[in-house]
Parts: sequence; C-alpha cells; structure tokens
Amino acid sequence: MPTIRLRDDQWGRIWRILIKIGPIHRLPEKGKVYSVSDEHIEALRKRNMPFEQLHPHEDERKKEPWVTRR
Repeated sequence: MPTIRLRDDQWGRIWRILIKIGPIHRLPEKGKVYSVSDEHIEALRKRNMPFEQLHPHEDERKKEPWVTRR
C-alpha cells in the first residue's frame, strides 16, 4: 500500500477526503504518515491536495511478500 505524509496546515481537509473514500492506517511511530490505497492517491491528486508520497526503505520492502525482484 502507498504511504503518504500530510502537511499540518491541510491535515483536516485531507483527512476528511481520505476517510470518505475508505479506511486508512496511521503509522504512529512516523508522525503524520498514513498507509492508504491507490484510490486515495488518485483522489488527492485529482483535487490537487498537498501530500508527500513516501517510498519504503529497502529493509521494509523485504518484509512485503508481494514485492518481486528481478
């Protein structure tokens, strides 16, 4: 699942958009970082909402069984 970070000044507006689309998961050890679906990402981009899409660290990718390496 994609991971995003929300800006403090837009958090409330973005949060309402996200929860209307479906469940999201906060990663508390990383601050305002959330695990979201592709639909969430599409909706935020469509509305030009500010967010930062994060990329998993190499060690985190190793834990995800659906990531394939060639």
